[in-house]
Amino acid sequence: MMPEEELQDNPENPAEETAPEPKVVVIEEHLDWKDKALRAQAEMQNMRRRAEEETETRTRRRMEGFFHELITVADHMDLALSATPESMKTSPEGENFLMGMQAIQASLDMAFRSQGVQFIEPKGTDNFDPELHEAVGTDSPQDTLEMVRRGYRLGNQILRPAQVHLPEKKA
Repeated sequence: MMPEEELQDNPENPAEETAPEPKVVVIEEHLDWKDKALRAQAEMQNMRRRAEEETETRTRRRMEGFFHELITVADHMDLALSATPESMKTSPEGENFLMGMQAIQASLDMAFRSQGVQFIEPKGTDNFDPELHEAVGTDSPQDTLEMVRRGYRLGNQILRPAQVHLPEKKA
């Protein structure tokens, strides 16, 4: 035998490595590209989800900021209505003015409700809840909570706790 024939017949020859079949190479490349495409698709879905979550967070923060500003307006309206002098309540012009102020307050309350804002208005039988109430005094002559300013909630988020006077401690 000639040396060339020996090399071809010798299965232990390291120089003779079998090349992969073209079909196997094509299948492996196909699987590799398919994997890359699926990963890119998953990444796009994750990016969309993150973008939606960030948009929702920004919108919620803006709405909360806007509601805080409206709460200040509602507080001023409450103060104006509670400070109305008796002389204004009894005069025809004063009554009309007062009815207009009350209509504005009712509209403001409807606007809050239509956007999902709930009022926190403790009743006399309610117990003090530090999650919902802010104690601003302990000198209430009543034996129950006395609301000073109502609170506001948007979903689970407390925009402002209700401000209350606690009953005096009995000695």
